[in-house]
Amino acid sequence: MRPKVIGIYEKDNGILWKHDEYNTKRNDVRRSRELVVTTTTALENYDYGISWIFHQDGTLELQSDLTGIVLPQGTASINQSESQPYGKLVAKNIIGVNHQHFFNFRLDMDVDGQANEVMEMNVKPLPVNENALGNAFVALETPLTTETVAVRDLEMKQSRKWMIMSADKKNALGAATAYMLMPGGNAVFLPTESAEIRSKAAFATYHVWVTNYNASELYAAGNYPNQAKPGKGLPEYISNDESLIGKDIVLWYSTMLGNIQLKINLVG
Repeated sequence: MRPKVIGIYEKDNGILWKHDEYNTKRNDVRRSRELVVTTTTALENYDYGISWIFHQDGTLELQSDLTGIVLPQGTASINQSESQPYGKLVAKNIIGVNHQHFFNFRLDMDVDGQANEVMEMNVKPLPVNENALGNAFVALETPLTTETVAVRDLEMKQSRKWMIMSADKKNALGAATAYMLMPGGNAVFLPTESAEIRSKAAFATYHVWVTNYNASELYAAGNYPNQAKPGKGLPEYISNDESLIGKDIVLWYSTMLGNIQLKINLVG
């Protein structure tokens, strides 16, 4: 693998927009083209691909690809039915071990300038006295005003999302110009409270962190995560609990993937 190499290419992605108008019998469709900037890194047995995908509708998508070789462990077992609490047999005498992958993405947000703010949105149904048919719901907006307040987790039941918005710029409809963090698949940090890894990878204990921009704060786990004392990285960055109102802010997003080995039926 050659170091410091990226790939840039364009690809078709099916339908960008389509509408079939019933009244006029007119059917319109537009194709979608994507610009992809990608790189791949080999770390021990795994190969990680990171792709930034630029869409024509203004969406910026991040795609993470995991490939390579499964993390193996030797065992005397040759039968899949034998109990293996920490993984599953992938071949005779070889276990694929249960484990997690952690990613954190540092997003230096400058939405229409450096004066930005953060808004959290949660979808909730209206109470019965305001919701006769029971099917009305609203998106509640809550400003995250300081760094410690902005340490947040995903919540599927409320379709939780975060909007990074300009503090002083408006669009044609009078709303603040903004970009929204729209999470995809994710998981939670599985190590117990007493696990040592929590002190080394505290960034993974929450999905979202927001800090004021600081040129020296580049890594979610700190500069030297393996040798660092507990509390380095994001916990240290937010320790002074600075205001996030009208500031040059950085959004940190943690994603997790649990690689839990499944049973495989071997033939032959």
